[in-house]
Amino acid sequence: MFEYDHAVPGGKSSGRPGRPPGRPARVGTTCAHEFLSPVALADGSVAFLERCSVEYAPGYLPAVDWFLRRLQGPTDPDFPLLLNDRLDFFPGPFSVSPSMDRALASAGDSMCGSLIWVDDGLIEYPDIVIEDEDGESWNLGSFFRDTSTNSCTDQGRAFWPAWAPDGSRIAFFGSPESIGVSGQDRLDVPWNLYVIPPSAAKARPILGDITHARALSWSPDSRWLAFSGGLDGQEGTWLLDTSDNRTIPISASEALALAWSPTGDQIAATVAIAQDGMSLDSKVTLFDVRRIVSES
Repeated sequence: MFEYDHAVPGGKSSGRPGRPPGRPARVGTTCAHEFLSPVALADGSVAFLERCSVEYAPGYLPAVDWFLRRLQGPTDPDFPLLLNDRLDFFPGPFSVSPSMDRALASAGDSMCGSLIWVDDGLIEYPDIVIEDEDGESWNLGSFFRDTSTNSCTDQGRAFWPAWAPDGSRIAFFGSPESIGVSGQDRLDVPWNLYVIPPSAAKARPILGDITHARALSWSPDSRWLAFSGGLDGQEGTWLLDTSDNRTIPISASEALALAWSPTGDQIAATVAIAQDGMSLDSKVTLFDVRRIVSES
């Protein structure tokens, strides 16, 4: 379930949504230090999502609140990042600008979702139009402004933003082709990869037809993008050189998350471990990309 303040001028929200109809005031909120999606920040601290349980009056199911937090050290308390209140959307992967004054977050999931700006104290719907090679287009902000139905069939998708370390560009996956596709079938619609300046209002793909795309991550020099997914029927983990948009496979394993070493010659990957056909656990492995990035 999503809650948005559609009446806020300019498509912005204070981050304080109203209660769903019929739901009483909350009795209490319990945060058990459940932290997800850690992101390294430019100053060496770590940002993450914190999930907290919300209790309501008897007879009502508990809910979940999400907060964007920052941790400066292993023994330091965590602090709010950009927004003091709870997030009024279901968050996914997010990325913070090198200046740490703005973030771009996934709202929703890979089946029904878009991207949303998190500024200092405000949530802002993006006014970014993405196109595909066939001319199909979709405005990322329309996902939040569409109040006609509970279905996302009439919407495209956007997911997994990544802000370049030098601050000049933002990469993300988008899928205008998902418009008109419903239910679980949306998960099989391929993604495009977009790279835009932070102020851009329109984007065209630099790479298309990526299946099951995820784990987008910039190299420290802001040249290379690592990601996982399928290209031309081959699943695995890839490097993309943004200087010429060529792709290089680095592993046949699909990663759940990727993070570059500070020197840019290795990539840490969280990889699922399959047991009896099911991915019940995961492991961390290292991909050595020194030869690729040094010879290019």
